[in-house]
Amino acid sequence: MKKLLSTLGLIVLLSAGCEDAARQPNFAKPGESARVTRRVFKGRDEKVTLTPIDEKLLADMIAQSHGKVVLVDFWATWCGPCVALFPHSVELDEKFAGRGLQVMSISLDDPKQPEPVLEFLKGAGAEFPNFISRYGVGSQVVEAFGIRGGALPFLKLYDRQGNLRKVFGGDEPVNPDAVDRAVQALLDEASVAAKAGT
Repeated sequence: MKKLLSTLGLIVLLSAGCEDAARQPNFAKPGESARVTRRVFKGRDEKVTLTPIDEKLLADMIAQSHGKVVLVDFWATWCGPCVALFPHSVELDEKFAGRGLQVMSISLDDPKQPEPVLEFLKGAGAEFPNFISRYGVGSQVVEAFGIRGGALPFLKLYDRQGNLRKVFGGDEPVNPDAVDRAVQALLDEASVAAKAGT
């Protein structure tokens, strides 16, 4: 009973985070955002995949991305602000992949029903690595991935050495402009270090 109440409380927290972020002016309406995204990215479905993940595989993926700045977007199809924010992650990938940004997404949807997640990702043109948490939604996923405040959307930003440098969301709304500045700063930081070495 205690575990059930804990899980229900977590679902309320995750939903509450989504509702708080939805009130922020930086977010489009979720349905509108999804429609626009599908028009823009139509025809790129074959490049979009979805793989189950846990915290160990995530650590491996970050280690394999050594030398790149890594942005991990934790989201879910049932979270309106997550759906509204997701095209921003796609835009960052398209804008900065050539400069060394690696975007990854991790869905907290039910891993037994991945089809709606994959459909959304294809519509969004998310050609970067996409994952679905093996844990679905619940306290285990919050603990495993360190989702601050237990609410979505939530983003983690790692530097080129794999060090966690910044988190966005969770217990406060995500500001896309702040994400842009942080990504740019880490990309520039590596450029400055490279120039200093020459």
